Amino acid sequence: MEKILVVDDDYDIRKALEICLCDLGYSPIIAKDSKDVINGHHYEVVDLVITDYQMPWPDGLVLTEFFKKINIPVIVMSADWDIEGKVLSLSGSFLKKPFDGTELKELIEKLLKGGDKNECC
Repeated sequence: MEKILVVDDDYDIRKALEICLCDLGYSPIIAKDSKDVINGHHYEVVDLVITDYQMPWPDGLVLTEFFKKINIPVIVMSADWDIEGKVLSLSGSFLKKPFDGTELKELIEKLLKGGDKNECC
């Protein structure tokens, strides 16, 4: 079962993603912010990362750069649709909030199967 790290400072988003990922058959690992991830070494056991863009430093783009260096695909989420180009230029994948479960599922499947890592939903 693939492990997916969820990083978001909003409890409701973390909980929604946790439920959605469990329903899709994935094993979610939940972190409330980027510091939890980096200090807790959660990245050593994951297949994919889903992170919020706007969080206390380090933000989602810093995490994207971090995971890109160790070849773990990242989906960056945001309600700010204007950052989509910035995210995609860093080889991250972008998911607009509020997200749709079907879009999330398709993007995860594409990334885990080694498809195009520059995707947007």
